[in-house]
Amino acid sequence: MKKATTIFLALIVLLVGCNNDDDTSPALSIEGNWKLVQISGGFSGTIYNFTPGTVVWDFNESDTNITVTSTVETDTYYGLSAGSHEYELSSNDNCNNSINILLDDYYANFGCSTIEGNTLTLNNGYADGEIYTFVR
Repeated sequence: MKKATTIFLALIVLLVGCNNDDDTSPALSIEGNWKLVQISGGFSGTIYNFTPGTVVWDFNESDTNITVTSTVETDTYYGLSAGSHEYELSSNDNCNNSINILLDDYYANFGCSTIEGNTLTLNNGYADGEIYTFVR
């Protein structure tokens, strides 16, 4: 009986001590310079291509700011204006890594962010918005 109780208690400790809280998915890190190469989508489905380096978004995760530099004429680039902008990562019904950027006095949702290799995509296409594609 003592052996059965010991085995039972060991089994309880083993079951209680084990859990599945290991998060194997890497955290999304957008730190650094990202060169805009394309804006597509919207209601019209227009595609704008950019030479890498003409529009750069520099994400600083420590102070949650994006510094945008651009050498593109404003009538061909309707993205985020040059300068510094505050941003936040959040979750919504569509994704876990939604990027919201402070524009004047409100946060604009730029969509779900994904990084595959050296490519960052901000996809707001689910709301008839634009899809921004960047490279490192």
